[in-house]
This record gives sequence, structure tokens and C-alpha cells, in this order.
Amino acid sequence: MIGIIGILVVTIAAFIDGALEGWGFDGRIYFEKRFGANPSGFWGSKSWERKYTNPNFWNKHFGVFDFYHVADDLRKYGYITGAFLIGFYSGFVYLIIAIVLSVISKRTGMKTIRINNLKK
Repeated sequence: MIGIIGILVVTIAAFIDGALEGWGFDGRIYFEKRFGANPSGFWGSKSWERKYTNPNFWNKHFGVFDFYHVADDLRKYGYITGAFLIGFYSGFVYLIIAIVLSVISKRTGMKTIRINNLKK
């Protein structure tokens, strides 16, 4: 059971990883083009500027709370947690399944968020 949870965590982390990379490939403007997000808001391409231009207390001392940084943390901790669960509680077969599913999931995440996949 723990191995299956590990596989699920790695698969979700891979989807987030692919989405984050696809978002970066397109200049970080997917949410602006698709949903009209504010460029300086959580989903925006310029959200990182809050750290450097007139930052509030949180952004000044703890970092920027935006899509990039949240997704980056989720993918890193997801990979680490999933690998831990698979490595310590499961066998080699679970590892192979996790690798295959993570490759498919990462590709799906990237294709999902790319701007050229938006319907015109």
C-alpha cells in the first residue's frame, strides 16, 4: 500500500514538473493568455517582481508566494517523498512502475499547459 502511495506521489510531482517546465518554455504567460491572470498576481509572469519592487513583509523575508515557487516546492518534495516511500517500503517493480508513470505524467503536464495547445 505504501508503495502505491509513493507511485502516486511521484506521478503527481512529475505532472507538476512538466506543467512548470511547459509554463517556463512559453515565457510564463499561459495563465495570462488562458485566464486573463494579472501578470503581477499569483499566476502571473512577473509575480517574482514582488520580491524586489515594493515587497510586503512576507515577500521580503520569506520569499515569493506564486505559481512558480509553490509548484517548484511541490515537485521537489513530491519526488523526494515518493522516492522515500518507494525505496524504503517497496520493491524494484514499484520503482519501475513509478519511473514509467512519471515520464508519461511529466509529458502530459507539459503538453497540458503549453500555449500552442490553446484553442484559437
